[in-house]
Amino acid sequence: MHVSTGISVVIPTLNEASFIRKTVDILYTHTTPGTLLEVIVVDAGSTDETIKMLNHFQDIQVFTKPLLRGKKHLSLNFGASK
Repeated sequence: MHVSTGISVVIPTLNEASFIRKTVDILYTHTTPGTLLEVIVVDAGSTDETIKMLNHFQDIQVFTKPLLRGKKHLSLNFGASK
């Protein structure tokens, strides 16, 4: 019997365009085959190209919550509730 393992990763972002694509690529590269990977990005209102960079990935969830700007702990809590 094969049991799938699931991992959820919440990434809070604010103007992370220069790092976000590599961060998500690394998650997918270093995940064991057969592992279900859920990536949730909570963006606190980036004004750079962060969201555009995330559009390269089809199977991640992106939430834009400008009211969470500067409140990383609330972004993590929001992402974990999804």
